[in-house]
Amino acid sequence: MCRRIRSSRRLAAHQKIVPHDRAGLVFPGERGEYLDGSALRRRYKKALEKAKLRKLRFHDPRHTYGSIAIDQATIVQVQAWMGHADVQTTMKYMHHRSRAGDARLLSAAFRPKKKPVTKRRKTAAA
Repeated sequence: MCRRIRSSRRLAAHQKIVPHDRAGLVFPGERGEYLDGSALRRRYKKALEKAKLRKLRFHDPRHTYGSIAIDQATIVQVQAWMGHADVQTTMKYMHHRSRAGDARLLSAAFRPKKKPVTKRRKTAAA
């Protein structure tokens, strides 16, 4: 319990001194700064081991996120969430989008159109 309290205090202190745009970093440096690539990889590997997860390439969780998100959101939303400057970068996740409704849509598109029912006029018997 003591360790958790110290960690919470350290986190609160960290959030006060770190600029807002970097407060959400998963693996911040000692002073809240961005880590260089090798330090980031070391912390990532350590986190995987601690969580007892199999080895994953650093980018794999990001790709998984994009693949799942694209099935629930628009491409513009996923582009914003992933921080892609160009929508073409986000397009690579489109092949993961569910096609469950495609058959229904195509069936409807090729179904013969019903002819409108015309009312016949009654002719007056002379």
